Order: sequence, then C-alpha cells, then structure tokens
Amino acid sequence: MNKPASSLNEQDFVRLPADRSMADAIVRPSVSYWRDVLRRIRSDKVAIVRLTFLVIIILMAIFAPILSPYGYETTDLLHTNQPPSAEHWFGTDAGGRDLWTRVWVGARISLIIGLGGAIVPQIIGIFLGGLSGFFGGWVDMLIMRIIDVGVCIPSLVYVTLIMLWLDAGPVAIIIAIAITGWMDSGAGCSSLKTGSLSWLPALWGPPPSALFSGISCPISWASRWSTSPLPSRRPFSWRHT
Repeated sequence: MNKPASSLNEQDFVRLPADRSMADAIVRPSVSYWRDVLRRIRSDKVAIVRLTFLVIIILMAIFAPILSPYGYETTDLLHTNQPPSAEHWFGTDAGGRDLWTRVWVGARISLIIGLGGAIVPQIIGIFLGGLSGFFGGWVDMLIMRIIDVGVCIPSLVYVTLIMLWLDAGPVAIIIAIAITGWMDSGAGCSSLKTGSLSWLPALWGPPPSALFSGISCPISWASRWSTSPLPSRRPFSWRHT
C-alpha cells in the first residue's frame, strides 16, 4: 500500500547486501554519440516536423530550378505580371520571369548564407579561442583584447565596410557574419584553461541543434541587407534586373 512521503520511516525500507561482482557492471547499454542525438530527435515531435520541413526546402532548392523549363533570368515580355497558372505556378514578374524558379534560386543562396554564417564563425571562434586557452599568457591576452575591442564596435560598421569593399552578395554576408559572430565562441573556448583540446567538440552541443539554430539569423541578416541602400556595383544574385 502506498504511503505519503511524510509517513515513511526506516522500517519501510529493506537494506540490500552489497554485491561486489556487480560493482563494475554497466546498467545502461552503451549508446554512441550520434545514436543518442538521433534518439533525442525522434522523441521530439516538433523537431521532427521542423527537420522534415527543412529537408523539403533543401530538396526543392536543389532540384526545382533544375527541373523547371524556365531560367531565373529568362525574360518574356509577352507574359509580364501573369497570375499563378499551370504554366507559371507562382506567376511572372514585370520582366516576364518565372517567379517559381526565382524563388527556389533565392532559397539556394539563402541556405548557403545560412549554413556558411552558422559554420564559419564557429570554426574561427573555436580555433582562436582554443589557441588562447591552450597557450595562455600573451596569446590569451592578445586574443581577448581583440575580442574586447571587437564587441564594442557595432556590427553595422563591419557590414557597411565589407559590403562596400566586396559588393553586396553572399560572400560579403558570410564574411561579415564571420567577423561579428566568432567572438562569443572564441571567448567561451578561452575560458576553458586546459592543456588538452578534447573539450572542443563539447562546445557545439548536439550538432543538429547547434547548427540549425544558427541558420535562421544569417538568413534574416541577408534578407535585410539585400534591400539596404548601400551603394554597390552589382545587386544580390536573387534580385537581378
């Protein structure tokens, strides 16, 4: 019969004898790192829905422009500003270009910027922060002072200078995000003062969550900067005229 916790006493428990033969037994089965990640994803229905949606977008961005009979820059002045139809699923723009093809070509570039903006800053930050934490001394001091100065400068300054130098485009966006985004992971690596670099993979956490959580921010930055009034010798590739 169940008793409330407040009424339990020593007579309600039985002391089991120690079994030294079971001292080194592994009660929980051994699970690899990636298998544990997969098990956690399967147990989260929301994560499965998001991952499925992301895979569909990636597949469409890869294959939709290839299978489309229209090029994303091909103009047709006889069919401008057409509504969605069986021939043009998303209609056409003022230049007669197929919007279905242009949407998925733009999705390609957005995914490239998202993945590059999520991976490149982490690689730079982990590398420089690892050097700082591994060697310490003047190396740690130099890198930490660079981070201190860097975080004091608004990211818009970096973005403006880089986009004026390289023009508005995916490469400029990824470089700008890398310059402004490596400092957090670099400072985190440096705080782990150790003589071994075996702790570096732990900074990422589960790879899917660490990677996909950082994709949306670069894409939103790219969307904002693609319509910026900064002077440029060429437009973003998804807004050719």
